[in-house]
Amino acid sequence: MVAITVKFMLVFGNYLHERYHGRFYAKAQSLRPALTAKYDSALSEYDALVMPATPMKAHRIDSQAPYSMITNTAPFDITGHPAISVPCAMSNGLPVGLMLIARHFDESTLFKIAHAYEQSVDWMKA
Repeated sequence: MVAITVKFMLVFGNYLHERYHGRFYAKAQSLRPALTAKYDSALSEYDALVMPATPMKAHRIDSQAPYSMITNTAPFDITGHPAISVPCAMSNGLPVGLMLIARHFDESTLFKIAHAYEQSVDWMKA
């Protein structure tokens, strides 16, 4: 399954580049400052943001996992904010991820919060 997904994304990316000559990439890059500013604004009030790592529960490896599983994590590939996911619960035998996001260059805050959470919560039973 993973190999098929990787091949698809490589072929699709090559097609977009040949057909549209980087216009979609340029459009996404032009949205970067506004998206970064929104997260910077929220992080000016809080030490970290907390959200689900994925918009839905995990799928079994043998299932057809939708590409929409990255919608919560992808923005930080663009903005450059440090983010970390820690397991926070189990659902039907699969882990549920808790994602923490911090200010630029403040990874130490994420590590401290993640460590404190892992020490205080037995997520296997949550």
